[in-house]
Amino acid sequence: MRVVTPTGEAIELGTVETSPTIGIIDYSRRVTDDFGVTTVVERGFARRMSVRLAVPFTDTGALQRRLAALRATPATWIADDRFASLSVRGFYKDFEVDQAVPPLSYCTLTVEGLAETAPIADAGGDPAIGGKSTLQLLQPVIITTPQLIASSVPEADAAEWSAQATYALGARVMKAATHRVYEAAIGANAGNDPAGASGKWLDVGPTNRWAMFDQALGSLTSAANSIAVTLDAPAIQAVALLDVTAAAVRLQAVGYDRTVPAGAGSITFLDLPAGTTRVTVTITGSAVSVGTLLIGKLVGLGVTEASPTSGITDYSRKDVDQFGAVTIVERAWSKRMAAKSLIDTAAIDVVANRIAAVRATPALWIGLDGLDSLTVYGFFKEFSIEAGETTSKLSISIEGLSKAANVEPLDEAVNWEDVADPSGTKPTNNADKTSDNTAKDTHAVGGRPAAAVLGQIAGNTYNHVVATAEAEVARLRTRALSFLGPLGEDSYTLIRRETTERKGADGVFAETFEILGAVTPDGTAFVINTSTVQIGPDESMAQRFDAIAATFEDNAASIEHIDQVLVGPDGASARALVKLDVGGRIIGTALTNDGSEGAFVVSADNFRIEDPDTGNPYFYADDTGKVVMHDVEVDTLKVGAMDPEFLANQSAFDGAEGSQMLPGGVIMKWGRFRAQIDTEVQLTTVFEKPFPNACDSFVPTPYLNTFSKFKDLWLQVVGEPSRLGATVATQAATGDDQRLDGFNWLAFGR
Repeated sequence: MRVVTPTGEAIELGTVETSPTIGIIDYSRRVTDDFGVTTVVERGFARRMSVRLAVPFTDTGALQRRLAALRATPATWIADDRFASLSVRGFYKDFEVDQAVPPLSYCTLTVEGLAETAPIADAGGDPAIGGKSTLQLLQPVIITTPQLIASSVPEADAAEWSAQATYALGARVMKAATHRVYEAAIGANAGNDPAGASGKWLDVGPTNRWAMFDQALGSLTSAANSIAVTLDAPAIQAVALLDVTAAAVRLQAVGYDRTVPAGAGSITFLDLPAGTTRVTVTITGSAVSVGTLLIGKLVGLGVTEASPTSGITDYSRKDVDQFGAVTIVERAWSKRMAAKSLIDTAAIDVVANRIAAVRATPALWIGLDGLDSLTVYGFFKEFSIEAGETTSKLSISIEGLSKAANVEPLDEAVNWEDVADPSGTKPTNNADKTSDNTAKDTHAVGGRPAAAVLGQIAGNTYNHVVATAEAEVARLRTRALSFLGPLGEDSYTLIRRETTERKGADGVFAETFEILGAVTPDGTAFVINTSTVQIGPDESMAQRFDAIAATFEDNAASIEHIDQVLVGPDGASARALVKLDVGGRIIGTALTNDGSEGAFVVSADNFRIEDPDTGNPYFYADDTGKVVMHDVEVDTLKVGAMDPEFLANQSAFDGAEGSQMLPGGVIMKWGRFRAQIDTEVQLTTVFEKPFPNACDSFVPTPYLNTFSKFKDLWLQVVGEPSRLGATVATQAATGDDQRLDGFNWLAFGR
């Protein structure tokens, strides 16, 4: 292996001892959130190469000095000059010398190339060894208006938006230019383009006609009996349909007519004649629908080795708290696949380029045609190619796009006899149900067990706040129930008051207990008050518990209040809990303080703070998550304190480029370009997120890695910047030392 410096000097590093490994570094921004929604911004990529070199033992010191001298110098690293993937211009990322026993040592070297953005040409051909590729990639064509020649699905989801009309809150419109439906987010909505950045419209999704072409899973194009579309593209080698509900799918092209039954999973047509440029897809049945329709180029990635793996990524939330209670929130899921294939070494560049070409575009990855678990619509997560002498091995992992899970209803009822009883606690068939026999069960309070009426004082919402009081609450509940035994009457009243005092080796204890109650066949009413003090070997405790509860027929309500303080040698704590329970619907408040941290928790559907004189709210929150505050004064506003969706529309920063919405609607963007520039050249900066309307100013400033009085390039803006980006030219006074290490830029627009 050798490295060629910018001055043309060639330095031999050693002999490639094992098969080098190649891959790419994708700078595209691809983020999947907790709900499975994937956001993609295409950027450049860089080639990556790892090699292991055999080096004479006596040359390791010189090798280390050579590599150290090249640590900040872009150079061309050549493991095999027959392949672009093994001739990388860039920097080494790291190296390590294994000082083995003489006469040979070994150096492991990883090289990362400079970023590339140019479109990647496909040299064509099948890279498989001695046959046809079984690992295949459908590189889809993005379907826009020119590609959709005809469709039987009307585009009439809503009325076309009009700049002269005024729309009420929640009104829906359609824009044929974007093929999307929008919903008014404000009332009296007039003159605001739904496709613009006004924030006054919500993008509901694609129209019914275009849902199958939106590059997303979960959206459907549907019709009563059939769907027929005709599509054009420069080269159509394959067609695929995902999430189809129909009886059959027919594909027609010149010299091709094939119909297949529709079933679960994907439907693929991978045998179209060469030169096909127009296809007609017809989906028939009753209440037909299709989620995604793909057409495009079909390319091979080698012969799939045995034992590819498949699975899913589940975005559902499954949390277990400190008491073992499980909270489950069902969310979307996506397929995933990992596979290896054998390819002809002469085709490693072809394979690497084919994968890199779809780095920011969802594509259909086919591990084995006809096997749905190995057919994944999504992105590659990572890949590498181990380059052998004649045969190389591709290893790739694929992450699919997410789709909400379908919850299927039970096909039939479950017989009581078929319900298992592993613990021996299953009631007998037709066993007595307390709520149906309230007069017969004096422990039942209007059809609700007395234990439920007295409540779980540390209810589900506040278990984490009153955990240390649970044992005490259980004791009080048991004591209250001791007064509710059979009295031989359907209607009675109950008044009890007890005091308890105890002193012994374990400390002193005192308690007062009061219960006031009334019971009839129709309902109950109780008031319970308990006060407890205790001093033991390890702590002092004072506690007060109050509860009121009432029922009538099938309705029940209770209010419970517990105050508790605990003091010991290691510290003190105080807790106060109020719980309101109506028919099992619980709201309340909790206060805690351990001397170092305090908390105030409100569990309620609506919460407001009012002016005592006028009743007008200072602060209001409702059960939809809406929060209203008037005359808010903020000293510091931190990211994370606001709705992430709102913040995403106001500011963004990913380390290379950022933007900020300023008061009055002005947008400021900033970014940087890093690469050695050693000639007079034009460079185009493309904004990651374009300005909605226009870029009014673009200011570049030169950047140097280190100070140098010989780096003489300066920057000029060429022409007017657009909302998409700007062009910068470098200029030099002389022909000597025309060098620059990049530039920073600042832009303003609307």
